Amino acid sequence: MGIDQNSVTILRGFCDASTKAYAAVIYLKSKQEIHLVSAKTRVAPIKQLTIPRLELCGALLLAELISSDSKSTQN
Repeated sequence: MGIDQNSVTILRGFCDASTKAYAAVIYLKSKQEIHLVSAKTRVAPIKQLTIPRLELCGALLLAELISSDSKSTQN
């Protein structure tokens, strides 16, 4: 990614949901640059769910995304 090994980097994750879909994204931020690490989207289920429930689905998707990315960087 071209980030200096000695610079401070921050891993940031965001998630959001609507009535049609929910998504999660992970960014790696250094002092001067921001890089997209990974992102996932899912279509909302046919069964009508409330927005707070879909937000929880987005948070779970983000947790799974962070977990899979951290496992892949450790190996």
